[in-house]
Amino acid sequence: ETPLRALMEEPPRLLPEPQPEPAPDARRKRARDAGYGVAVCCARHCWIAAVCASVAVAAALVLFGALPGEREVSVGVAHGTSGADAGRLFWFIHVTDVHMCKFDRIGEDHLRQFVKEVVPLVKPSFVLVTGDLTTNFAGESITSGMTVLESEWRTYRGILDEANITDPSFWIDTMGNHDVFTLTNRHDHRNKGPKYTVTGNEVTADVFERVYRARYGSYRVVVFNAMWGGSGFQLAVDGPTTRHIVHKLRQTLLNDVDPVTGARYNHTLLACHFPTQVVGSTPPQTIQSLLLNGKERLFTAWLCGHQHMTGYLRHRYSNFIELALADLRDTKAYRVFAIDNDLFSFRDVKLDEWPVVVVTNPKDAAFLAPQDNVASIRTSTHIRCLIFSPDPISLLWNFNLKLPTDAQRIRHC
Repeated sequence: ETPLRALMEEPPRLLPEPQPEPAPDARRKRARDAGYGVAVCCARHCWIAAVCASVAVAAALVLFGALPGEREVSVGVAHGTSGADAGRLFWFIHVTDVHMCKFDRIGEDHLRQFVKEVVPLVKPSFVLVTGDLTTNFAGESITSGMTVLESEWRTYRGILDEANITDPSFWIDTMGNHDVFTLTNRHDHRNKGPKYTVTGNEVTADVFERVYRARYGSYRVVVFNAMWGGSGFQLAVDGPTTRHIVHKLRQTLLNDVDPVTGARYNHTLLACHFPTQVVGSTPPQTIQSLLLNGKERLFTAWLCGHQHMTGYLRHRYSNFIELALADLRDTKAYRVFAIDNDLFSFRDVKLDEWPVVVVTNPKDAAFLAPQDNVASIRTSTHIRCLIFSPDPISLLWNFNLKLPTDAQRIRHC
């Protein structure tokens, strides 16, 4: 698996002669002026022969149906087979801890680069932003410096307006602990979240959700605003949920039938600013007791931020996987998720890293979730991956993997 993934992440280009690498600015300009490369590579059995045309923007939109604003996405079949059909998947992006700041422009510059370069090229079905949109810190100490800085909120929304990002079903932004510094409660008149987020008034709700439907299933994102159970300084420290809030979250997750289609959701993703270990709640109705008991499969993955680590926190529980992401502000990190035939895969990326390659089949076994359509791996006929690049994508590689045919040897290889 490791050598194959390495080859997919850095495929040798078959070029007639060495080409000088253009400067990043020149690459971006060329991508904007002439289109970009994006491909779904499918390898038949053990032969990997990915021949992908240079794709113009319009052609890519038609192929993948991933226009921002479209909520009828092209998605995987619940019990399908991973073959050569490129239409049975969709993808989205997760970013967190953007941190507009009055003292510098780091967060501002990185968010502007993300919405102007990454989003138009990758064309996700939606973008999930899990809080800490601002810093709200104006002093020298944590106790005297916490405040509400509307200027940071204006900067955040201004960047999105410049990029024409105004659809709350495409840009799902919620609040983090920095965004609620010094607020007494969610209804505090100084709360700027409802005014400046794309999500709007729903950022004050304990739980809200988005549903994405296609011909082959329904997919749900449940957003859990964990901080509204506390007040004042406590809001800035952790997610102090109450028994009522945890109960509301559980009831939302248990109601797993799409009211439009009458069928169960193929996948439910839970988004929260805080990791599960940080969220505090009133015993005995704790997050740990209700969600981490392993007896119920309420959702596929817990997607979060908050910890600003350079790597990422990952943990596979018996009933879901937890994936915390590093911050966009300092580490320039974002994560591309793909759901391919109901296999939930991802790739961690940083700004200016190209190409972006997400292997969707077979899925990395370290992150298998109970809700994954594992049967599609067993019956699949192709190795599949998504590739995004500001450069046109042409012939990538062609090689043969020779595997032992004897069952005993395969088991030990």
